[in-house]
Amino acid sequence: MTRDSQSFSAWAAALTGMSERSVERYAGIGERLAPTAIDWLRGTPFASIVAELEALSKLPEHRQRQVAVILARAEAPPASVRAALAEIEGRAVERDVDDAHLAKLLDAWARAGAKARRAFLEALRERGEIA
Repeated sequence: MTRDSQSFSAWAAALTGMSERSVERYAGIGERLAPTAIDWLRGTPFASIVAELEALSKLPEHRQRQVAVILARAEAPPASVRAALAEIEGRAVERDVDDAHLAKLLDAWARAGAKARRAFLEALRERGEIA
């Protein structure tokens, strides 16, 4: 099958081993994310959390920038886009167990060295948690 005879998502899925739906999801996130939000999040744990990137991509561009700045801060970043929005809007966020766990994971990631991060990602790949 040639590139011209198939959709982009089918072509990319065949190339990467991902599902077409995943390719479409990731492409949609990339299309909607503001370039400045991408710049702020580059190198942070949030840069690889698809659910958070998707939530961020659904916000207006000006709000994406505000949220990204807060998520990228070095000291006590919020655990999610939802928590960052609450902070911007001056309202309390009721933290659930998942938010608390995410915050701990993000903190551990931020403190880990490159070797530990690579080992952690490899362990997740081996478990089938990530591709």
